[in-house]
Amino acid sequence: MESFIYGNEPMDLKLLAIQLWKKLWIWFVAAIVGAFIFGGIYYLKTVTFAPAPSFEADSDFYFTFAEESPGVSYVYYNETTWNSLIYTDEILETTLNYMTTVVDKEFLKKAITLKPMSDVRMLTTVVTTQDSGLSLEIAGALEKSLKDYTSGHVEFTGMTIQTPATTAYQVLATIKTLNAAIAGGVTALLLLFLIVAVYYILDDSIYIQSTFEKRYGINMLGTIVSMADTKTRKNYLSSNDWHMLLENFRLVTKEKSKIAILGIEKGNGAEFFKELMENELTKIDVLEIENKEILTAYEPVLENQSQYDNLRKEEGILLVIPYGEHNGKKIELTIRQLQKQNCVILGAVLNNADPKLTRAYYHSFHERNNIHGKK
Repeated sequence: MESFIYGNEPMDLKLLAIQLWKKLWIWFVAAIVGAFIFGGIYYLKTVTFAPAPSFEADSDFYFTFAEESPGVSYVYYNETTWNSLIYTDEILETTLNYMTTVVDKEFLKKAITLKPMSDVRMLTTVVTTQDSGLSLEIAGALEKSLKDYTSGHVEFTGMTIQTPATTAYQVLATIKTLNAAIAGGVTALLLLFLIVAVYYILDDSIYIQSTFEKRYGINMLGTIVSMADTKTRKNYLSSNDWHMLLENFRLVTKEKSKIAILGIEKGNGAEFFKELMENELTKIDVLEIENKEILTAYEPVLENQSQYDNLRKEEGILLVIPYGEHNGKKIELTIRQLQKQNCVILGAVLNNADPKLTRAYYHSFHERNNIHGKK
C-alpha cells in the first residue's frame, strides 16, 4: 500500500469541510465577538469618551491681482503658496495683535486650515477650536490680518471678504459604528481562518481509516466507538462498522493462534479491544477459543522497551489507534520501531471513533439518511 510522509500528504478537502461544518457555530461566534469588540471600542472612543465638540468658523476671500508687467507674474498665489503663507509670522503675528484672547502661534497653526482652491483668486479659511467664541475671534482677526497683508503687497490691488465669519458651527462627528462592527467581524473571521489553517497543518491526528492507511501504508480493519452504556454497545454491535471490523479481523487472523493487541497510548484501548473481541467472537464462533491467551494486550512499546522479544513471538500485531489524539508522530515512531524489531503488523483499529464523522465521510447523503432510518 502506498504511504505518504506526513508533510507531503495530500490535503483531504472532504474531511476538512466536514470538520469545519461541525464547528460552524465557532465562525458565527467569532464574527459576532469581533463585531462587538471593534464596534464597542469605536463607539466608546467616538461617542462615550469622545473629546469636547469642535466649532468651525469659515471665511471666504476674493483677491484682485495687479496687472502684470513684462517679465513679472503675480498670479503665483496658488493653493500650495497659501498653505505655506498662512502660517508665516507675518500673518500669524498680525492675527494675534487683533485678538483679545491670549493664545500663541502654535495654537493658531493647529486651529487654521484652508479649503482646496478651485480658483487662485478665491480662498476659504477654516478656524476650528473647542470654543465657538474663540473660533469666531480668530476668524475675525485672520480676516483683518489678510486685509493688511494684501494692502502691503503690490501684487494685490484689493481683497473682498465675500463671506465673513459670523457663526461658528459645531463639527458633527461621523458615527460609523456599523462599519466598525463589520470590519471587526471580517477581521475575526480572517484571524480564525489563519488559526484553523495553522491548526490543520500541525494536527497529525487520525480521524478516519483512510488517513491512517495513506500515511502509514498499513490496513485499518475498522473502527470502534465509545461504549459508554449498554444501548450504545448494542447499537454498535448491530452496525455495519462492527461487521466490517469482524470480517477484516477474521481474514487477517486466519490460522493464527497468537495475536498481540498493542495500544499507542497507555490505557487507550488495548485491553478494551481484547475483551471486546474475546467476548463477542466466542458468541458467534468466529474463533474457537479454548485458550483465551490467543489475544494478548501489551503496553505501548515506547513506554516499555522490554516487550520486543515477546512481540516477535506473536504471529501478528494489531495496533489500537486513538481517535483525534494529536499523536500522529508517536504512531509513526511506534510503527517504525516495530518494523526495526522485525515484528509483524497485521493491521490496526481506530478506537473511540466518531460514527457521525465516519458516515459523513464514507457515505453519500442518501445513504446517511437511510442509516438514520429516513426515507
